[in-house]
Amino acid sequence: MSTYQKGWRFFWAAASLMIPLWVWFFLVPPDRSLIFVLMAAPTVVVLTGYFACRCRICGKSAFRREIYSERSLVGTMINPVAFSPEEFCSRCGADLWEQQAHRDEHHSCSDN
Repeated sequence: MSTYQKGWRFFWAAASLMIPLWVWFFLVPPDRSLIFVLMAAPTVVVLTGYFACRCRICGKSAFRREIYSERSLVGTMINPVAFSPEEFCSRCGADLWEQQAHRDEHHSCSDN
């Protein structure tokens, strides 16, 4: 599975959790405070996707668009975070569609 495909899987997992919650939010008006507790699950999925889908060459998240240099304070604050992953890394230009997603090579079952 490529980094780009992995990013889309996290996107659809988060969307499938968030859409029913937003529909419920507008259909059940009396107790809206519970929705903020229920939004924890999609938030965890989104954050996991942000940190799990990274370019193998430079380590930048596939969900972060690097328009300005990360070396400056302005670039760190202004670069947008997107809902969908990039096809090409905006830092090093790597093709994330062809690039295999990170795997934990240090702890596999065959390392006995």
